[in-house]
Amino acid sequence: MSRSNTAYQKAQELAAASKNEAALLAFEEAFKQEPTNFRAVFGVGLMLQRLQQHADAVVALSQVISMQPRIAEAFYSRALSPANGAVLHSTY
Repeated sequence: MSRSNTAYQKAQELAAASKNEAALLAFEEAFKQEPTNFRAVFGVGLMLQRLQQHADAVVALSQVISMQPRIAEAFYSRALSPANGAVLHSTY
């Protein structure tokens, strides 16, 4: 198993445990080790959303889309970001 796969798996485990800041760092490390790993960038975007860093999340998710334009989840997650104009909570 490569180091980037190990970092990515660690990031997934941290994200599942809601250790968002640690997961963000692990996803970033996985991407640093393997710059073509769009799943790691997607993880970065999702963790940034969880951490309420929406503008940075939109940048990361846009990068995923440029790397793999058929990843519908990246389009969906980017569209739901408040930094992209989405309204997440209704006032009704």
